[in-house]
Amino acid sequence: MLSEALMTLFDTGAKAKASEVITLHKRPDKAWINTNGDLIEVEIPPDPRQHTVQSLDDLLRFHAGCIDPVIWHNTTSCTLVCNDKTRRDSVRLPLCQSRELLALLEYTGHAHDQKTLVRGLREGLGVDPAVVAQFRKLNWRSDSLGSGEVTATKDRMGKAISSEVSGVAELPEELTVMIPLYSTIGERHRYDIRLLLEYDTTNQLIRVATAPDAIDVALIAHQLDIATRLRDWLGDDAKIYFGTP
Repeated sequence: MLSEALMTLFDTGAKAKASEVITLHKRPDKAWINTNGDLIEVEIPPDPRQHTVQSLDDLLRFHAGCIDPVIWHNTTSCTLVCNDKTRRDSVRLPLCQSRELLALLEYTGHAHDQKTLVRGLREGLGVDPAVVAQFRKLNWRSDSLGSGEVTATKDRMGKAISSEVSGVAELPEELTVMIPLYSTIGERHRYDIRLLLEYDTTNQLIRVATAPDAIDVALIAHQLDIATRLRDWLGDDAKIYFGTP
């Protein structure tokens, strides 16, 4: 910051052939330029401060005391730049991924045996026990059907899966889970994430994958929700942008 203060001095034409910069440990906010015996006092602005808050409400409380503030938001954080013209002090709200989203990212894209599938749906994603029950009592049998049909309950080898759960005749090809994307205070909104199920009867495994763009759609929906809340609180004239400062 001292170099910026010196540039201001030089721009006014006060630079001389022999200059000496004098600083004092007890006065970090000032410096003196000794130019041919003349002392010129220069203000040294402090380094930008970077605060971290734990809720959007706290970020807005900072906003109320700022001059020319700007808010940037994206899928990982919301950042308030307190003075977008002359100061770069900022307040950041991290958007921390929820336990459920982390479990979903780890869980999908893989094939699971029956026990692992049930545990993941119940403990990792918090799926309704009634939905989990049909997978808990899943029975595999290898009765030949003499068919090459590919469906949720038949594989290309012509083997069948039977589910003996309260009269459920067929296992689902899709499953929708409702999970929060973030664990941050005030940001635990739940969103529908569609899962695709594929049954490997030969190895008695079930592959779980997220539907295309399912997570991205939920993330965008949350960003739109943040923008709406900010506009409601601050008005349409507030400087609010989707991006990174």
